[in-house]
Amino acid sequence: MVDKVSDDDDSKMSSQFDYERLSSPNITSQILIMSSDISSLSSSSSPPSLINSNLRLQIDRKVYDHQKFDEEFEFISEPSSLKSKKLLLFNCSCKKFKQFGKNLLPPIKWLPKYKKIYLLRDIIVGLTICVLSIPQAMAYATLANVPAVVGLYSSFFPTLLYAIFGTSRHIMYGMFAVPALMVGTIVDEFAPISQNSNFTDIAAQEEAATQICATVTFCLGIIFTIMALAQLHILTAYLSNHLVTGFTTAASFHVLASQLPKLFSVTVKPHSGFFKLGFITYDLIIGLPTLNWMSTLISFCSIMFLMLGRYIINPGILKYVHAPIPMELIVVWFF
Repeated sequence: MVDKVSDDDDSKMSSQFDYERLSSPNITSQILIMSSDISSLSSSSSPPSLINSNLRLQIDRKVYDHQKFDEEFEFISEPSSLKSKKLLLFNCSCKKFKQFGKNLLPPIKWLPKYKKIYLLRDIIVGLTICVLSIPQAMAYATLANVPAVVGLYSSFFPTLLYAIFGTSRHIMYGMFAVPALMVGTIVDEFAPISQNSNFTDIAAQEEAATQICATVTFCLGIIFTIMALAQLHILTAYLSNHLVTGFTTAASFHVLASQLPKLFSVTVKPHSGFFKLGFITYDLIIGLPTLNWMSTLISFCSIMFLMLGRYIINPGILKYVHAPIPMELIVVWFF
């Protein structure tokens, strides 16, 4: 509501404070503009300067006390003493039990509110991610030096559990290259590949690698649980951007070095410790004369096709349709 008021009315308004009026629950917000000529402001081509103008903003809204504010916005105060915390922990009611069930199983809360218009799009996205996760999981399993089927299991079951117990709809839960590379280093150290191996030894080697990977994963799960109970996530606030950026960049180089031999189909000896990246690069250069031309051609064609779709085709298509072309899905199907 826009009103034009005089200076006398303004002084009366500023000198009076009607508490009962402000306490009324049916108060609407008001905007009062103090100006000598409102029409000149609306007809002006440039916005007026707020520093030298007579514009004033007055907002009238409901007045709450502490109790009414907490009741309306459902604020739950945390107990301060240990005794009150124990009473709150063992105090069970029907409302708290329902809230506990919704927190434990979030689909109980959001599934009744789900809109049917999203179903088709979610199915398309789910199928696309499913198809893309298969080669991605197999590739990350090779980074961890475990059989490819382990990557499929690691990609499927955590995603299924997060769909039931997860709280965010924007998270794609799956494998990540950096932890896979770190686990692969541990597997190389404790289960080195034998040079004189037959099929029986290969099966035993894969089983040993899987056991080492499972042991590392289980130990990390225990450590993360202890850190979560101790609220040690605040330590991430002390990690500077330079530290995180340097770690991410170095990890990307190691991931690239681990994938280049597979891109050219060149056999490279496993390395660990200092100067690992240099040794892998040296072995790769030495083995380039033995590269597989067909594998190299398919790899480069796939990379060029993905870059073409991401930076040229999809930006132009998004101007006319709301869904991009799944280039990754096409590459998986045809290659």
